[in-house]
Parts: sequence; C-alpha cells; structure tokens
Amino acid sequence: MRDSVQMFVFCSECGIANTVFAEREQLGKYLLDQQTVQVLFYHMKMEERQVIEGFRNGTYLCEDCWNNLTREEE
Repeated sequence: MRDSVQMFVFCSECGIANTVFAEREQLGKYLLDQQTVQVLFYHMKMEERQVIEGFRNGTYLCEDCWNNLTREEE
C-alpha cells in the first residue's frame, strides 16, 4: 500500500481491538465527508469498512457482538 494509515477501534460491547490499513488520501476524503466509505474503499470487505466507519464515528461493534445483538432482537 502506498501511503497507508493503520486504524484501531475497540468494540463497544466486548472491548476487542480491530485494526485495518487504509490509504491516507482516501481516508482523508472520507473523514472530510467528501465521499462515502463504500465508494472510497470498494476493494475492502464490508467488515473492514465497518472498522473505518467506527474509527470516524467513535463507536463500533465487532461482527460477533453485532450478530449477538441482532439475534437478541429477533
């Protein structure tokens, strides 16, 4: 990856850390609301894009906790 940034986010429910690398220029565009995470990071898995969203929004649920939460609501 060219000029990349490593982001860490912690699950709001279980506290497990998740990390992802993204190109600095793309991340800057996303943080400044110049483009959506889906457009800028189309090549990443959905779970990786969710880490980036959590980094920006300040809240994140890992896949296991998300599945547990949605299972409880059913």
